Amino acid sequence: DVVVLSVTGSLDGQPLSEAMPGAPAHLKEMKENWFLLADEDDFLPGFYAGLVGIAKDDERTLNITLADDFNFEALRGKTIALTAKCHGVKNKAVPEITEEFIKKIAGEEMTLETLRDEVRDAIRRRREQARDAAKSNQVIAHLFEKVEFELPQEVVNREAQRRTNEIAQRAMQQGIGEEELMKQQDEILNSATNQARQNVKVSFILEQIAKKEALEVPGQKIAMALAQIAERQKTPAKKFMAEAQKNGLIDNVRGDLLLQEAMEFLKSKAIVEETEPEAEHCDTHSK
Repeated sequence: DVVVLSVTGSLDGQPLSEAMPGAPAHLKEMKENWFLLADEDDFLPGFYAGLVGIAKDDERTLNITLADDFNFEALRGKTIALTAKCHGVKNKAVPEITEEFIKKIAGEEMTLETLRDEVRDAIRRRREQARDAAKSNQVIAHLFEKVEFELPQEVVNREAQRRTNEIAQRAMQQGIGEEELMKQQDEILNSATNQARQNVKVSFILEQIAKKEALEVPGQKIAMALAQIAERQKTPAKKFMAEAQKNGLIDNVRGDLLLQEAMEFLKSKAIVEETEPEAEHCDTHSK
């Protein structure tokens, strides 16, 4: 189901907008937002479960305890009250999957069996991508933990500044005000510096592996990557390539792709042990 809600947040009986003016805007007040109740992780843990069975004109107050790593530091571990007023409930109508419906949405050449094959293939690709990403993360963690050497501080500082800018920009997009960002300045800088150390260290190791193994990036792969950047920037290819040669972008792209080649090399040598995932347990309740 999809519900249309207006939500107001409070802390210890005081409106959140007054108690913590710098708190994320979506916790202070939302007016007639749409929520898909199936997506538990899209908002706050326990929020959707507390809305099960809600009807138009119903009003519920949900007590939500925020995680210890919540992005707004002042609210970490605290319990806020979200008062939700329901303006309407919209049920999703799933159409019957018929040959006629399939041709309408996918063209005359599409059949039910072809659609099933494409869905299976899409699921398989997502699983492979998730497995590959997990392998990459494990390789990075292993390199960072097992290889020790002194890092060039100037390079770490530049990467830390880049990471700091990214964290601040992402926080502002989530509704965190400049005043609150300043309060979290030390924490943000520490997080950015730690990530910078990992990035610089792992990149250096991958560069050395690429040199030792004489890895190279095919010219066609570089050209394809540059063409994709030009397309995203909506810049004519000829103009883009001329600028890329002047500003060093081609070398940067080549370097990034070489690190990817080194990562793929390491993953090809890695020994993978498959484990069964733990069963998940969840309790759903309504108020």
